[in-house]
Amino acid sequence: MVWQKRETWFMFIAVLTLIPSAFFLVVPKGKLVQAGRLIIGSSRITNETKDDIVKVHDEYAGDTNGYQSDQPELTESQLSTIMLRRWSPSVQCDDDSMSLHIQGSRVPSFLVETSEEGLVPLSQMPSNCGFSLRRAHRDVALVAKYTGCNVAQQGDSYILPLRVSGVAVKMVCPVACPLTVSCSPSAMVVNLGVSTAAVRLKVNGVWQ
Repeated sequence: MVWQKRETWFMFIAVLTLIPSAFFLVVPKGKLVQAGRLIIGSSRITNETKDDIVKVHDEYAGDTNGYQSDQPELTESQLSTIMLRRWSPSVQCDDDSMSLHIQGSRVPSFLVETSEEGLVPLSQMPSNCGFSLRRAHRDVALVAKYTGCNVAQQGDSYILPLRVSGVAVKMVCPVACPLTVSCSPSAMVVNLGVSTAAVRLKVNGVWQ
């Protein structure tokens, strides 16, 4: 299941024709933050399955008479997944780290999946592993450096497997692409490797 905001990663590619015009590409300074993905379990969440989960939760929450024979018994894993979804988790990706944000002031149990020691509590991870926990008034954020322990690069993504209050999840962020320029007799192609929202284009003195 994938829990994510409906945002898509785009690669900004500008094709500049070689005619008598002045072009300026401006990328804002500072950290570039974009939405990542949180994969829960092994299957993708659709709108239908999201509705089913909420429906099942509401049926159980509204049952004041206890167990009913026509209700399926939820497993501990299913209940934990419902609880996790209620926290409105989201992943943010910036230049050098990824962060998992969970709504509420309560700090859930974070376990890091390691290849050597299995599941290790976040509080027991070495300080040089690049993990930190940040608390705000309305949310808790687990921050992990891309270069830190147990963050793997698979293809064009950084992936960190975790357990959040017993639920297996994976944080996923895109790998930043370096700026590249390719030229032809009539045009040049500038690949900035950032989202379109992060770039401004000025043509002949007019911002596009």
